[in-house]
Amino acid sequence: MELLRHDEVLHRRLLRPLQLAHGLAALAAVAATAVAPRPARAVIGGAPDPGDPAVVALEPAQCTGTLVAPRVVLTAAHCLWGRDPTHLNAFFGADVHGRGRRIAVIDGRLAPGWDPATQEHDLAVVLLAEPASGIAPLPLLRAPIDDRLLGATLRIVGFGADRTKQEGTTRLTAYLAATIVDGGGPSATCLGDSGGPALLSAGGVEYLAAVTSRGDAGCRAFAVRTRVDPYVADFIQPYVDATQPGAARTGDRCAYPAQCATGLCRPADDDPASRFCSAACTRDADCPRAMTCLGRRCAYPPPSPGSLGAPCDRDADCRGWLCAGAAPGGPRRCAVACVPSAPRPCAPGFACVPSGRPAAGSVCLPSELAPGRRTT
Repeated sequence: MELLRHDEVLHRRLLRPLQLAHGLAALAAVAATAVAPRPARAVIGGAPDPGDPAVVALEPAQCTGTLVAPRVVLTAAHCLWGRDPTHLNAFFGADVHGRGRRIAVIDGRLAPGWDPATQEHDLAVVLLAEPASGIAPLPLLRAPIDDRLLGATLRIVGFGADRTKQEGTTRLTAYLAATIVDGGGPSATCLGDSGGPALLSAGGVEYLAAVTSRGDAGCRAFAVRTRVDPYVADFIQPYVDATQPGAARTGDRCAYPAQCATGLCRPADDDPASRFCSAACTRDADCPRAMTCLGRRCAYPPPSPGSLGAPCDRDADCRGWLCAGAAPGGPRRCAVACVPSAPRPCAPGFACVPSGRPAAGSVCLPSELAPGRRTT
């Protein structure tokens, strides 16, 4: 979680003055002065939580997540940003240092529109190597948040920096198109709680209403959380459906063999970390468009989708979470960060050029997109 800037709060007041009148004006003043060190314990003002088995610790990302399908965990995008999701694991239990169950993560996706500079659309999903058997996923809040929920109690859960599960309550004070703001205690989330759930009770059922994103520097005044309801139909549920056994067609991304209708999930020749559903073939015409028949199996010619140098429209299209161009309005390609002064900043055929995005800095792009730039 990070400090919400005073000018950002004021900007949000202009976006939805009716709702923000219920609390953001006061929160902006607090945010400007809340500079106390953040406590290490999870959910400040909370209590140990031996329950909530669907709430997991994501290691070593120092984040929290929630099981929303037998093998899908919902978390914050900034927990995955710049990381290979396959290096993570989900811990099921109450204390990361104690007894529990760990399941490897084999895939991940960022919400469309995720922006590391503004932290908007701070939502992501990860896929587990196997279903979390015996644990019921939490239901997602699908109904839109509106004025009727202002002041409602939210139950918050997180593992914190000390990696022990805690839970507490707070109140919803404001909402925007994609986020909510809560505060006033008695509890607040802090470091290590990012990605964890804010739970709303309705009709005797607790729903996952929002995911912890950021808050004030002292973890005392307020928190900003990404709403779940705007993303269910276009992001979360499609990912759950696409990662079911047999759901992926030839050419689709895959994370495990049974996900493919053909049972063949093969690594790309130019990027072994990227995997796509394949099929047996004897000629190119046997394969979907854009694929070729290589070694009697359908495969993408380089660059494979999402790999370094592949065409892209947004960060989420790229395995490295970075889509950039050498010039405004020009072609964009999947890229990686680079240091121009390094002896070999990029792979052969790529140039280290300014991305035009302050959050990204310089990036490696195909040399033909940056004539006259340094190549290796």
